[in-house]
Amino acid sequence: MSTVDGKYQIVKRDRAKTRSSIRTLPLFKRVEDKLNLLKNEIEENKKFFGNSYNFDFEDYICVLPNGNLIRPDYITGKFNFVLKKIGMPHIRFHDLRHSCAALQRREGVELADISEWLGHSNVLVTQKIYAHFENVKHLKTAEIIAKQLAK
Repeated sequence: MSTVDGKYQIVKRDRAKTRSSIRTLPLFKRVEDKLNLLKNEIEENKKFFGNSYNFDFEDYICVLPNGNLIRPDYITGKFNFVLKKIGMPHIRFHDLRHSCAALQRREGVELADISEWLGHSNVLVTQKIYAHFENVKHLKTAEIIAKQLAK
């Protein structure tokens, strides 16, 4: 969405931010099940709302029950609400990418794979943004060496 003359307008974009953003990732069974559930809900909502259903956004997954598009700031607002409700510190929704990358790296996923998952143009971008991950890796290595020396 963007603001034009003080009013919100929907800006449809059928392109990705960069070429590397266009990628195929595995579809987890849990996500597939949720998408199928949403598809069924949308079909039920179309029947319920009939002619009042907004068919303008049929290509979208995230729509309100009446077919209207969910505003992007709605997700951000709800995310902030949930964080506050459960007593977690504030982070931006986008920061979940960092959490995802950190968890992958902690589990030993190679930087190149994380880079591909995040859609970075090359591994150097990932390495620059997430250089602090190497400290975690070095700590693991130090623990292994310490255990070996203790023997």
